[in-house]
Amino acid sequence: RTAKYDCGILKGVLRCRCGARMDVRTYQKNGLIFSYYSCTDMMRQGKSKCNTGYIRTEQVEEAFLRQLRRIRFNPDGFRLRQDAGGSLQSISSIKEDLKQTGAAIDNLTAALMGASDSPAAAYIIAKIEEMDKRKKALEADLRKAELQSASDRTVQEAEQYIYQNICYLLDNFDSIEYTGKNELIRKIIKKCVLDEENLHIIF
Repeated sequence: RTAKYDCGILKGVLRCRCGARMDVRTYQKNGLIFSYYSCTDMMRQGKSKCNTGYIRTEQVEEAFLRQLRRIRFNPDGFRLRQDAGGSLQSISSIKEDLKQTGAAIDNLTAALMGASDSPAAAYIIAKIEEMDKRKKALEADLRKAELQSASDRTVQEAEQYIYQNICYLLDNFDSIEYTGKNELIRKIIKKCVLDEENLHIIF
């Protein structure tokens, strides 16, 4: 066994279904080099702890690249999280409600000035207080919607960054050295989880 060969582009991000890290183990036999990903818990504590076994690096990495190709040709299917949706629309509608509420308060205040000695004054004051509460609630909603909008923009920028790097990796895969591939993958991927024959990529 030896680790001097550059192999295992998912080194550092690949996890076993049991949660343990998967390391690369390389064997040389009859002049040929064979590399496998193996669960570190299985290696330390045996198959009673985890029975994932050894999986050829090329098998795992081809599954990984297939998923990246699908993302490349269907970028709309790639999301770090579900879009909150409608945040800009809600900001617009909240601002419109605030404008109307402010105008209603102004009208009621003007009416109160002309009816300060009238029995209707108490009703007008109560209505102004009600509208003022509504205004404060709308202002709080507006702050939340603006924060959500800013958060959505940040997520979209992160998605674009990841997508551009996926395209770069695929377009230049054969010319990028091993360390460059591994560093780029570590930048854009939190972890990959190998669950039997399924590989789950988590960005």
